[in-house]
Amino acid sequence: MKTFSLILVLTIAYFATPSSANFCISCQMFLQTLGTSMPIEQATVEKYTELLQIACNKYIKPEAIKECMDVEKPHMPIALDGFKAGLKNKDICAKWGDC
Repeated sequence: MKTFSLILVLTIAYFATPSSANFCISCQMFLQTLGTSMPIEQATVEKYTELLQIACNKYIKPEAIKECMDVEKPHMPIALDGFKAGLKNKDICAKWGDC
């Protein structure tokens, strides 16, 4: 879980800023991390959100945790729906930015 959390939070640093030149790469890293965290049959928005909360709590300053959750939590249903539909990460990321 520690490795997963670290990767997730490191990508959040870029993913939360669409103006970043690394948006598409970090978005795909973010989704890759989520997608490999558990079998898709077991994945739920609630489980993804729990993992995100653990990551934010462990690696982000306390005053930034709420912002971390507010920015990333809305992406969880789109990510899960995309995975279940068999979309590639780049296609899911295109829903959030110009990839």
